[in-house]
Amino acid sequence: MYFIMYKEVKVKACAKINLTLDVREKREDGYHEISSVMQSIKLHDDLEISAAKNGISLSVISEGGEASQALGHSLVPADAGNIAWKAADLFFKKVSPEEKGVHIRLTKRIPAAAGLAGGSTDAAAVLKGLNELYGTGLVLQELEALGAELGSDVPFCLKGGTVLCTGRGEILEELPDAGGIAMVLAKPAVSVSTGAAYGELDSLEKEHKLFHPDTEALVKALKGGKRMDAETLAPYLGNSFEKAVAGKHGIIGEIKDALMQCGAHAALMSGSGPSVFGIFPDLTAAGEALGEIRGRFKDVYFCVTEFEEGDRKRS
Repeated sequence: MYFIMYKEVKVKACAKINLTLDVREKREDGYHEISSVMQSIKLHDDLEISAAKNGISLSVISEGGEASQALGHSLVPADAGNIAWKAADLFFKKVSPEEKGVHIRLTKRIPAAAGLAGGSTDAAAVLKGLNELYGTGLVLQELEALGAELGSDVPFCLKGGTVLCTGRGEILEELPDAGGIAMVLAKPAVSVSTGAAYGELDSLEKEHKLFHPDTEALVKALKGGKRMDAETLAPYLGNSFEKAVAGKHGIIGEIKDALMQCGAHAALMSGSGPSVFGIFPDLTAAGEALGEIRGRFKDVYFCVTEFEEGDRKRS
């Protein structure tokens, strides 16, 4: 039996972007092989995880502010349908069956259904928080194995930083941190079905029109000690999903174009969309771009943030 180490722990849950996302062949288990350099960013949710006598409870608070429809926080459930709840349930079943009590207070800032791993990072935070709360002593690799049962992005969200993700996303290789590159993030109020997006990719692949970014080149540059800023990173960015998804949602291309016009070295859709990010020389330039671009678009969530470095001490 484990003992409660703290009455409450607080965990920051960072969003992610894909610097590259190369979608490959479909596997026998129904997933696609991917090769992606994922990057944590400083935009984050906050979770307060407190011990309870029994059961799981969850409250969800939105701190998004403007463009509430684009944020999609009203769609985030506060029950067993939330992956954060599922993470707590899995933890108690697999790790600490004697203990069955937790209340999770989730403050949402990351847009939902946005290609930013907003749900996955919350699930990762719950696993980390419960491990600390109950003193179960799981190391990072053990938490990652649990996370893989919840979703492909959860293991990355546990590790954070700059990481090469392969397989269906659960095979991780730490890379040198890309550093604090400044960015403007935009999430339009459109919905993208990940399943439908994969279907579009399968059609493009049959027609030999699917774009495959060169993930290997970025990995080689990072491992080779190449100093990464917005200008040097820009040529490596690429996403297999972008052509298919942006073709159905013109606002994605419009936002990309606007970011480039405002001085971004590159702009790219993250994940299966619809979020778009542009990378800038520094936070001042990103802030100026945000001021210029925000008024051009109705009901689009915008923010200035930057890349988050990994905490390698956890491994």
